[in-house]
Amino acid sequence: MRYVSPEGRLAGPEAAFDNVLNRRALVWDRARRSLGGGRFWSVLLVLLLTFTVARSTSTVQWVGGIEVVNVIALLAAVLMSVLALSPIREWIGLGIALVLAPVVAVYGAWPQIHHTHPTDVIGPQLVAVWWNRITDGSAALVLVSGKWLDRHGIDKSKLPRMLGFGSSTDYLALEKKDAPTFTTATKAAEKAFGMAKLTPRDMHGVEVHDCFSITEICAYEILGLADRGKGAELAMSGATALPQVRNEKVSGKIGWEIPINAGGGLIGDGHPVGATGVRQVVEAYQHLTEQAGARQIPGAKKFLTFNMGGSLTTSVAMIWGRD
Repeated sequence: MRYVSPEGRLAGPEAAFDNVLNRRALVWDRARRSLGGGRFWSVLLVLLLTFTVARSTSTVQWVGGIEVVNVIALLAAVLMSVLALSPIREWIGLGIALVLAPVVAVYGAWPQIHHTHPTDVIGPQLVAVWWNRITDGSAALVLVSGKWLDRHGIDKSKLPRMLGFGSSTDYLALEKKDAPTFTTATKAAEKAFGMAKLTPRDMHGVEVHDCFSITEICAYEILGLADRGKGAELAMSGATALPQVRNEKVSGKIGWEIPINAGGGLIGDGHPVGATGVRQVVEAYQHLTEQAGARQIPGAKKFLTFNMGGSLTTSVAMIWGRD
């Protein structure tokens, strides 16, 4: 008996078993078809891009153990290659990749994370508490001069104004900074307080860039709100909480109150990179004009905003106030 093969050749019955018996030929045929359809080049491009981005991220050394991103990226790209060349349907391969990717990521990163934080366990709190995921968002404000207000007949006493500002730039690589002191970032705060002729104790509210939990604690010390090494104690004392909700967490008398991130910080407001600094100023405006609603800081007349980028590489401090 003879039959016509898919390639159009006249063949005997034994030819029907060739591809089953010759696995190498089967894989090669799959590779040829993937290459011809562009799938191979897509996988190769994803592999190179993923590994390049991972490599550039790990060189910054933002957090301990981030070097595992390289291994995870490489394994994920190899997995994509295998799935692309395997004789399975695309939606099945995609499903496998979606399930295995987070498993591989946690498996690869957990030893380093657990070594640094041995008391923590795997769970959603790793994302919700340690760092804030990047989100979409926007913010806008209008800055005008006193002359412009006079020309338009607007009462300046009812509007907040900038009292002082300061900025500084440090090395990008964390190992080149004097962490956790961050002397360069402190200079930005000193410039702002000097221009405004005010001190940290004169502030009624503060907004800081809390992209990581430890970043907020470092900011307390950078801004002079707490002594060096005492940032965590300030947070635990309840002094940084809104007076309206402070009693829910702590009890007893507080010597000095300084509500910080009354709106919930980046976890509460989102983390739209590029819009965060403006959003902080909008928050300050709402408190200074008593439009902050349930999160209103009572009697706020002096407000400090502190934003940074690149692990305290670029730091900007601004002090706002009203009569």
